[in-house]
Amino acid sequence: MVQVGLALSNEQGHLPLRPDGNHVAWQINLRGFDEASDLFDSESLKMLKKKIDLDVHPRLGVSPATFRVFFGHMLMNNHGDLTFVCFHGITNLAFLVKSVNQDRPLPDSLKAFMHLLGGYFGTNIYDIKHLVKYNKVP
Repeated sequence: MVQVGLALSNEQGHLPLRPDGNHVAWQINLRGFDEASDLFDSESLKMLKKKIDLDVHPRLGVSPATFRVFFGHMLMNNHGDLTFVCFHGITNLAFLVKSVNQDRPLPDSLKAFMHLLGGYFGTNIYDIKHLVKYNKVP
């Protein structure tokens, strides 16, 4: 994973505001991606390179170990109190689970993976892509 985006809100869905009145969201650039050795989708990488300077990530990005500690701490301290909303985010959630789980291999079955995912993220996980698809939203 190259980048993690987070937007936090209260129970009413209101995002925090900066002093200038704009909403706050975070893009956390991670170190460790190596185009020469990591697997990636070439179209996705092409899109990323239009928006992100991958050459600065080794110097300015957050180390995966540091991210793991802080994100894992947040999950453990707020277990069950958080709601996660993503769009086609199962791959990202799998990365986050693997990261906070000390890079241990993920389970082979969907049932075991969902159990592990629930252990970290709780049960309030919504993937908008699938909600739209299965609820026939135009």
